[in-house]
Amino acid sequence: MLRTLFGLLLAALPAGAQSLTPDLKLVPPDAIGFIHVRVAEAWKSEAMKDYRNALLKAGPKAFEAIDRNFSPAPSTIDRITMVVLPMAKEKKEPMIVTILAFTEPFDPEKVKQQYIPRD
Repeated sequence: MLRTLFGLLLAALPAGAQSLTPDLKLVPPDAIGFIHVRVAEAWKSEAMKDYRNALLKAGPKAFEAIDRNFSPAPSTIDRITMVVLPMAKEKKEPMIVTILAFTEPFDPEKVKQQYIPRD
């Protein structure tokens, strides 16, 4: 019974892999592990109700100011995936990479100017 169930699960994996979001497709098969959070859905959950209410008290202008001062706008974050990559031989710790997915397009040049230091 257990072998049959395991076989069915393995058979279903390739079909499920085809429906992955673009950000999850970036997770390499040799990754040590990953965490994937659907931020937009989590924000709407009952568990986040108190936090939403606290921020709503600040008013819509506060949200607009935050979005205006960051690129891409924080309100457009849809999913966050953190991937732990295998350790390179010369490294003592694994590398952690963060992949962000947004609901709206943004200007990559504006992001570079805002966050990458210039020499």
